[in-house]
Amino acid sequence: MDCCLCDQSLHLFRPRNSICISCYEAAKDILEITSRLDLQEEMETDDSSTEVAQSDQLKMSFPKKFNHSGQGQGLGGAVKQIKQLEQMMCTAANKISYLGAIGEAFTQGYHADLELITDDNVSLRVHKVIMATRSSVFRAMLEKDIYKDDKVSRIHVADIGAMELRHLVEFMYTGQLTMDALQDHIAGLMLAADKYDMPLLIEICEAYLIDTMSTRSALDVLEVATRLSSATTLEEVAMSTIVHNSETILFSKEYEEFAVKNPLLAVKISQSVMKQLTLRATLKSPRNQ
Repeated sequence: MDCCLCDQSLHLFRPRNSICISCYEAAKDILEITSRLDLQEEMETDDSSTEVAQSDQLKMSFPKKFNHSGQGQGLGGAVKQIKQLEQMMCTAANKISYLGAIGEAFTQGYHADLELITDDNVSLRVHKVIMATRSSVFRAMLEKDIYKDDKVSRIHVADIGAMELRHLVEFMYTGQLTMDALQDHIAGLMLAADKYDMPLLIEICEAYLIDTMSTRSALDVLEVATRLSSATTLEEVAMSTIVHNSETILFSKEYEEFAVKNPLLAVKISQSVMKQLTLRATLKSPRNQ
């Protein structure tokens, strides 16, 4: 079918400016997306009294409200909303770029007033104000009188490797993590984020571990999840993965090593597997058929 939108060979529109099914479906998708954005904005407006100050400050750079021109005006209104979104994304990108310059204060060591020292005697020079702002634990430590002078202070950071600490500090300055940091140091980063009360970093690590969950990683993920100060969705997902793949995981060499190191967790896994098997047997019982 000739299409006045995607057919490059047409120079004269046909009487009804006909479009192909692909363009038609794309137009419907655009309308659906902008409709969802309208609904989301209405919900956010209702909950505006509970928003944190930082969120309000960020929103001031954007239009106070979407221009709801998409409602009842078809594709033309939807396109206007898409242009608004493009402007908002550009503004957000500029803010991120501007704030990213703070990371140079760490990489270049500008006027650093605090030194973090790991167990293996590796030190990082940082800034008290950044540490106190990003972590309530560091803030409480720095409230002590010995850290309130103008001299460079030192804090021993236990139970975290040098690379994990570097990535942790970089996240405090920039709010970003490289993919290499997630792949190679995810366990250490999540435990450190939990120890120093950094909920955003915990959320990022948890999302990554859930997205990459497999039969190979489930045992390690469960071990990390149970070391956190509070129960998380991560523990439930890891346990569910193990239970639903018990025939593969429980008879592996990795599980033998895991059970030796984590006997209580091994018992918990066995109990969960037995519950699952019992449930399956009950559902297959003639009484339930």
